[in-house]
Amino acid sequence: MAIQVTCPNGHTLKVSDEMAGKRGLCPICKAKVEVPKREAGELTEEAILEILTAGEESPRAKAAETSDLDPMAQRAAARRAPEGPATPRKTCPRCHAIIPGGMKICPNCKTYVATLEEV
Repeated sequence: MAIQVTCPNGHTLKVSDEMAGKRGLCPICKAKVEVPKREAGELTEEAILEILTAGEESPRAKAAETSDLDPMAQRAAARRAPEGPATPRKTCPRCHAIIPGGMKICPNCKTYVATLEEV
């Protein structure tokens, strides 16, 4: 997090936390500028983020959970549709692929899979 400082000539500067309590020169007018020290009660940006995200799972932790799965399970989890009403499915008699129930031709092996009721 940067510290905002104003030089004696009115230029607004942002300096790094490491400069707290030190002196430097304004890059614009070369006037001497003293950077104030951080107060003990002042929160850094990182501390605020930790407070706001307390109890939430971090994206890295979620990625670690899915990385424990084997590659086939990862692909299946990525393709999984959100929970909702189940769509009817059927199995192709030739290649045994599971396809949506409304399809009449298997997209994998191009076999006609419609039943008499569907025709």
